[in-house]
This record gives sequence, structure tokens and C-alpha cells, in this order.
Amino acid sequence: MTADAAIAPNLSHGSSAPLREELVSIRRGQLRDEVSLVGEEIQLRDPAGGTLVNGRGLSSYALSFDGSRWAIREKTSGRQVAVSSGRTLEGSGLLLRIDLRPLRSSFRLIGRLKGRAELVALVPFEQYIAGVVGAELPKEWPLEVFKAQAIAARSFALAKMRGTSAQALEKKRGWFFEGTTSDQMFDDDRGHERAVQAARETAGMTLVEDGQVVSAHYHSDCGGQTDEPATVWGGGPRFGAARDAGCPLNPRAKWRLVRSFQEIQAALQLKQILPTRFQLASLQVTSRSAAGRALSVAVVDALSGRSFSVTGERLREALGFSALRSTLFEVKRSASEPTGVEFTGRGFGHGSGLCQWGARSLALSGKGYREILSHYYPRLQITER
Repeated sequence: MTADAAIAPNLSHGSSAPLREELVSIRRGQLRDEVSLVGEEIQLRDPAGGTLVNGRGLSSYALSFDGSRWAIREKTSGRQVAVSSGRTLEGSGLLLRIDLRPLRSSFRLIGRLKGRAELVALVPFEQYIAGVVGAELPKEWPLEVFKAQAIAARSFALAKMRGTSAQALEKKRGWFFEGTTSDQMFDDDRGHERAVQAARETAGMTLVEDGQVVSAHYHSDCGGQTDEPATVWGGGPRFGAARDAGCPLNPRAKWRLVRSFQEIQAALQLKQILPTRFQLASLQVTSRSAAGRALSVAVVDALSGRSFSVTGERLREALGFSALRSTLFEVKRSASEPTGVEFTGRGFGHGSGLCQWGARSLALSGKGYREILSHYYPRLQITER
């Protein structure tokens, strides 16, 4: 059993009741195999063997991983005080800094090969939701947007946790989420007052279909109309689609990207979407969604004349989600780059589920969080606490 299996016992697949105070684990990135730890009241634990350090007051330690276990030394004296029994070390304390990085939560260090270690934050579930909402939205936006975002983020998190097998969790050594757009953005330092209030006032509320919590996707700017998850990714829950008149209020609603054929080809080959022997001659959108998103793009090989089909989302992934901001684009030969193309588009994100800029517009017009969620997820219901 992994450590998370022990601290998150209520993840039954048939239940829609959300977590309360159970800890969830978020991967915060890689560290060197020697880690500096500073803080007050530091405790370090060996999951297999109890307490290794039970500090009092301000103290600092150097934690070194040798490929199989952690050695713990006092930084001031250099004295070794403990050694772990394996590659996992858990800790807590006040005013913690790990390699000068502030950390407000308990943590787990997982030693890896090749001189690296994983840093995993361990936070109460609703604190995690507040950290997601604070990272996703500008703090001056209306509270009703924060509440709608909190319910969507909570639903997304619970659906993923309940869909993660024990084997998959074991393979990752016990962390559920990346603190990036791979899962949900998370910044514990940005769980500011409005985000905390939104999480608290919607605690326990989720989006469900037939009593089951649904993975409620969301994005920054739909560009005018959302699409179903199945349209974007080929599968997933059914939300319903929504039209949005408020998205043009986004100051970055429209965008332009120029890339050479060589840059596009190299990006697609790096993702192993195109074969190594390929010379890009042209690309053209061949199918679109009801909202106008590029579903498939044909790329033609100058060497063989063959055409390969790439989905719009895979093309975004290859070129960078922040560069090719959405699949709601037109593409033409570039006037400034003779051997390349120009993408002109609008919106930002995959375009499924809640649109944050559209939700802002609805809230400013007087809509509450329930109306906002019903607009973007018309097929789903909101659970009560």
C-alpha cells in the first residue's frame, strides 16, 4: 500500500461524496540529490520506521540521497543525525524552505536515480482547491467566478483521483497531481483570501451526472463558443456546448503566430508525430468542429507527396500551448516567412467546459456561480454540500 492509499481512504469509485480533510499529493518538481531544509519545529519521518527528526525551534538540515536512502545531517555541526530505510522521506514544520523554496505544507521527498529527487507537497484537499483557484484566476475578478472555478476544479480533482488505480499511484510513488497545466495549476502561496473564501463557501459541491462526479474541464478563453470534450479529445464526459459573447473582452483574445516549415517539422518529429525522414511542404486544416476549431490538419511530405493527419490539439502540444493558443485558427503562407506559415486565431485553451473570461463577463452582468456553471455544463447537475 502506498502512503497516499493510507491517507486518502475515501476514494470509492461509486461515491460522489468529496474529500474533507484528507491529504492529497502534488508533484512540485525535481531537486538535486542533496537538499537544504530550513524551518521551525521540523519533523522528518521514515514511512517504514517512524520519526527520524523531532526538532525544536529554528533548525537546518542537509538531506543527501545516495541512490537507496537519505542521510540527514545538521548543517551547523555537520553531524549525521539519522538515515532513512528507503528512498522516501516525509516531513513537516513551520516556515519551511527547501532549497530556499518556501513550502507551506507537509512534504515528501522521493529519491530517484541519476542524482535527482522529487518534491511532493502534501496538503488538505480544500487547501489544494484554494491553491488551484488562486493560481488560475486574477485576484480582482468577481467572487462568483472564483466559486464556479472552485466547483469545477474540485470535480476535476475528485474524478481524477477516483479514476487513478492503485497500480498507477504506486508507479508514481504516491502523488496524484502535477502542479501544472498537465493536471491543474497549483500555487500554495496564491491561495489568497478570495480563493480561500470560494473554496470554503462551496466546500463539498461538485458537478455530477447520474450521481457520479465528472471531470469538469475548463480553460481561459473559448473564443466565442465551447465544444464537447469528445470533439476536442475524441472522448470524455458530455457537458453540452455554450456560446459566449464576453470573450472579446479578453485583451489577448486575438493572436498571431508565425513559424517556419522547419520549426513545425522539428516540433512534430520531437513528439514522434512525424517520421524522421520527412520534409514538410504544406499544412492545411481539413476538418473543423461546430465552433470552428481545427480538428485535423493535413501535413504533406515534399519527399514522397504523402499526407499525414495531425489533430489540432497534438499540433498545439508540439508547437507549445502558449504559442499556438487555441485550435480556433486560420492558417496561410506567411508573408514575413517565405518558407513558413502564419496562424491567426482567437481564444486560449482547449475550449471545453468553463470559459474563465466568459465566466467573468457573466459574473459582471450579475450572474451567480450556479448560473455560470449551468451555462457551461448544461447537462450536469451541481451537488449540494
